[in-house]
Amino acid sequence: MTPRTWAATAVTATTGLALLAAAGCDSPNAAGATRTAAVVEDSAGVAVVTVPHEATAELPTWTVADEPTLTIGRLDGEPAYLFGSIGPAVLLPSGGVAVADAQANEVRVFDAGGVWRRTLGREGDGPLEFAQVGGLWLGDDDRLAAVDTRHRKVVEFDLASDTAEARSTGSELCPAAARPFTCRVAGVLANGDFVVSHAVGPAEPSASEPGLNERPGDRVAMAVVRGETRLELGEASGASFSVWSYDDGWIWFFETPFRPGETLATGHDRVAKAAPAAREIRIWSAAGVLERVVRLHLEAPLPRSRLIDRMHAWADTGSSPYPVADYLDAARFDEVVPAFSTVHFDSESRLWVQPYTVSEELGPVPDLPWLVLDREGLPLAWARGLPGDDLLDVGSDGVLVRSESVAGAPQVRLLPIRR
Repeated sequence: MTPRTWAATAVTATTGLALLAAAGCDSPNAAGATRTAAVVEDSAGVAVVTVPHEATAELPTWTVADEPTLTIGRLDGEPAYLFGSIGPAVLLPSGGVAVADAQANEVRVFDAGGVWRRTLGREGDGPLEFAQVGGLWLGDDDRLAAVDTRHRKVVEFDLASDTAEARSTGSELCPAAARPFTCRVAGVLANGDFVVSHAVGPAEPSASEPGLNERPGDRVAMAVVRGETRLELGEASGASFSVWSYDDGWIWFFETPFRPGETLATGHDRVAKAAPAAREIRIWSAAGVLERVVRLHLEAPLPRSRLIDRMHAWADTGSSPYPVADYLDAARFDEVVPAFSTVHFDSESRLWVQPYTVSEELGPVPDLPWLVLDREGLPLAWARGLPGDDLLDVGSDGVLVRSESVAGAPQVRLLPIRR
């Protein structure tokens, strides 16, 4: 396998400044959004989109409704509707839903009315069986790709013909220098290419004494594997803190609140790498070309002082399993709190940008709006009511979320988007 570098051009000197018109002018797009001013620069063929805070001030607001149009999952009844735990799930072009039961390690397909139609795969070690369903992605021609994280393989189901094919994704996905056991499939593009990642940083804390240790060298390398060709995406930061105690016999890693690790999002025909600390999102096409760089100059949703106060309050309750006070003393508070955490592609290749929040353990997470960017990286709308960590998939008119019934039955719900 011959390594090949993606045709990505470094963003250096810019030419051809364009100012995209302006607040107060109605756009004819389907969402009826008011297009606000944003700056687009051309840098050697790469579009660099700068979105200042002022460019999002007058955007329309979309709302995710509380009442679902579809609910799947019961406490008792037919086995197909009973879930041990909700795993990955995707919306299907037919209006149906494919849901992985993370406990049974199988994928169940439901129609637009929530009626079970078939079950794909089962738990086991065979070619079409799963040890751990770690992701679902839609492909071309009604194909559904399911990733078995533990066995590092992808099983592709043809929903039209009820056939399936297992594609091994063994050690050839990542170079020999990859840290052992960290190579994984992070996504599958519609054309069947694998988006993969592996850790390249140190495996263990480097400090010799118990306490707090920053791990700035812990990084993740990312690439797309296309047959025998490896298309490099570069590296992403995985900066974290580790806290450990030899006396208590535990080690725990947690992300730096002011410098969260970079994340990767796989869309139908695009890959996005979000760097929250740099306030930047890079977007590649499935053809291996860096298309655009989106720079979000937004106000941090949580002022630094409030964030620190919440962490101190939590540490003072005694509920912390690690010395948060030590962390607060060691962290560099002169850094800027990021404005966003990660991104999701919807079914129309728009980017939904999640506002930055800290762990729910630090207190109630506020209902912060997500920023929706169109395919060109321009601001389209603010969206309220999204569930954060329980988000499974975003369609053109609805959001698929993980939930549970009043009685405690694991469920997926489709919540309509009101524009």
